[in-house]
Amino acid sequence: MVNTKKDALALLDALGDSDALHLSTLLCGAHRREVIATVKERLSNGQPCRLVSTQVIEAGVDLDFPLVLRAMGPLDRVIQAAGRCNREGKLPGLGQVIVFDPVEGGLPPGPYKAATNITRAMIGTGTLDPDSPEEVRRYFRQVFATLNLDTHKIQALREGRDFPQVAAQFRMIEDDTESVIVTSYGSAAGRELVRADIAALQANPTRAREILRRLQPYMVALRRDLARRYRTSGLIGDLLHGDSLPDVGIWHGVYHETHGLVPDDDRSLLII
Repeated sequence: MVNTKKDALALLDALGDSDALHLSTLLCGAHRREVIATVKERLSNGQPCRLVSTQVIEAGVDLDFPLVLRAMGPLDRVIQAAGRCNREGKLPGLGQVIVFDPVEGGLPPGPYKAATNITRAMIGTGTLDPDSPEEVRRYFRQVFATLNLDTHKIQALREGRDFPQVAAQFRMIEDDTESVIVTSYGSAAGRELVRADIAALQANPTRAREILRRLQPYMVALRRDLARRYRTSGLIGDLLHGDSLPDVGIWHGVYHETHGLVPDDDRSLLII
């Protein structure tokens, strides 16, 4: 398990293993479900199963590996990854979790990187016990003391009872993304249904909520700055127009059977 999608793709290439599986948000939802089903099938049948994943596996994905290798990250994320090792207690002994510091690799900026550095420092003392609740409390005390967790001054707005501004500023999950619909994933029949839904949506935008709900499993979220760049280069086509309509595009670049959406591949310069 690695920290960024770029690192996941680099590791897949380094493995050079056509049998390795990949799980990240470069895959649309339907593709991720297929990968998870394949992983479960291989594990239940005792088959070799190599999965390269980002943190997406930590969010409610119920998988049970005998061995987990996790790139250095925030302590709470490392513990989440460990929860995918011998999760069901089926091994005769303990599962094995190895935390490694990549020679090459990136970290998401901001709080994620700061929390990783706190974890690294705690490990460096040689006394960290990730099974100890007190050690986890100590980690979070350092995180809260180091990071500004209220950049939008929500608490000050609440104290001033400026609830309209609280509603305007507060986001449980920051969302600076735009979704693109993938039309080249799945069976021929499935692709045809996706294209039919896109045509129906373009013909009648008033049905946007209903049709986009059906298309959700075939969407990939991109950061808005990347989406702007890819739209300029012709990799994203416009789907809907109008200020009140959601930001959704159509992906015209490559969608790889393992890597998922491939925006920086030379092949994506072709419009397909």
